[in-house]
Amino acid sequence: MAINVGGAAYTASNGVTYIADRYYTGGETSDWSWVGDVINTKDDAVYFDERWGDFQYSIPMANGAYDVVLQFSEMNWTAVGDRKIIASIEGITMLRDFDIYKSVGNGAALDVSFGNIQVKDGTLTVQMSASADAGTLSGIVVKRSTIANSVTGSGDYIAPTMPGGVAYSSLTDRSVSLKWTASTDNVGVVGYYIYRDGAPVGYVNAATTTYVDQGLSSDAAYSYAVVAVDAAGNQSASTSLAVKTYVLAGALTISWDAPTSRPTGESLARTDIGGYVVRYKLRSASTYTSVTLPASALSYTSAKLVGDYDFEIASFDVSGVYSEFVRISL
Repeated sequence: MAINVGGAAYTASNGVTYIADRYYTGGETSDWSWVGDVINTKDDAVYFDERWGDFQYSIPMANGAYDVVLQFSEMNWTAVGDRKIIASIEGITMLRDFDIYKSVGNGAALDVSFGNIQVKDGTLTVQMSASADAGTLSGIVVKRSTIANSVTGSGDYIAPTMPGGVAYSSLTDRSVSLKWTASTDNVGVVGYYIYRDGAPVGYVNAATTTYVDQGLSSDAAYSYAVVAVDAAGNQSASTSLAVKTYVLAGALTISWDAPTSRPTGESLARTDIGGYVVRYKLRSASTYTSVTLPASALSYTSAKLVGDYDFEIASFDVSGVYSEFVRISL
């Protein structure tokens, strides 16, 4: 199945026959045939046309595994960030903040392929939207997955092992970076589905054991699971990982009183104080950022921070003898 999105029926230079635009819901169409030749293709007719906006294609397909190619061209914007596409296939977000212009520039063809897409309800669903401007698409090509076909006939019913060590490698107020150890399979793992709160949010191929989930809310709790899938569609078990995004802390100001005595009880004059050291780190980190301040300073305002931080302070005298670091309650 191939669809000339937003356009008429067309036979491509490689022999692929595109049907005229159909199976869509929503969106608007544009024809950019006045702009000249399209770079990176012999089939300008596919990339001149587009459907744009928030829209969906529901393509009738027999249940099975498919390779799906989404075909794009940026005919409008001429700067990075003007358009950021979100594309989902079968409910799984495959592209997030995808920038055609950043990849190939303006007036150029760009094909993005996804393998082993599982259709289980007789319909292949492709959804397009955007986080900046509007979603756009010029063509859809669907073919039987060659990997799945070569294995399905062998009667593979053994699921991959469960991904191990699912954890987060970093957190921000708006994103979670996940990592895990690779699964194994009697034939071969082809990829991993990533679920957030029980809903699929991403897919990566077998060579990748990391995923960054973005666009989250700050100070919010989420539950993640990673599921391995083999070429026959068998899926592994999974465990849940609870994560809470950071609070956007912004700049912090801390203050203190000058010490008046030494640990021995000996009095300490203000003129004997050489200065202060404020240090801070993410609670999950092992190293500190240190700032040395003069004796006259009794407060410190940090740069903008994101996350859960530990702050400590120490004083030192004019001879360079330091006190112990004391944790600051925020």
